Amino acid sequence: MTKRETKLIPMVQFILEIDWMNTKEFCNKYSVPLPRFTGDIQTSADKFLQIDAIKHKMFVEHAKLLNKEINTDILVKNLGFEILPVRGNPQYKNGKYTVSNDQYGFYLEPYDSIDGERLDKLSDLTSYGFTYTS
Repeated sequence: MTKRETKLIPMVQFILEIDWMNTKEFCNKYSVPLPRFTGDIQTSADKFLQIDAIKHKMFVEHAKLLNKEINTDILVKNLGFEILPVRGNPQYKNGKYTVSNDQYGFYLEPYDSIDGERLDKLSDLTSYGFTYTS
C-alpha cells in the first residue's frame, strides 16, 4: 500500500489552488482521467460534472483532515515526530519543531510561538508547512 502525503494548508488556500486550475491541470496533478468529447453533448457534460464532484469530495476530505484532533498517534505516525525521552511532560520532535504535551494539551515550542494557544486540531498547524502522511 502506497502512502499518501497531504500538505497541511489552510482550507481557503486549498480551495483556491484547485479552483484556479483548469480541467487539464487538475486532471494531471491529481491523476484524474481527462474528460473527452464523446459525440453526445449530455454525456460529455456529465463527464465535466464528474470532475466537479471529485473536486467537491477533495474539499470535504481536506476539511475532515484539518478537523482531526491532535494526539500522540497523529504526531508520531502521520506527522513524523519522535517521542523524546524526557521526564515529566512528554515532548515530540521532528527535527525542526518540538511539541510539548501537558495536562492542558499540546503546545508548539516555544510556548509563545503561537501566542500561548493550545494546539487542538490539525488546522492549527497549517502555517508551519507540515505534511500529513496516511
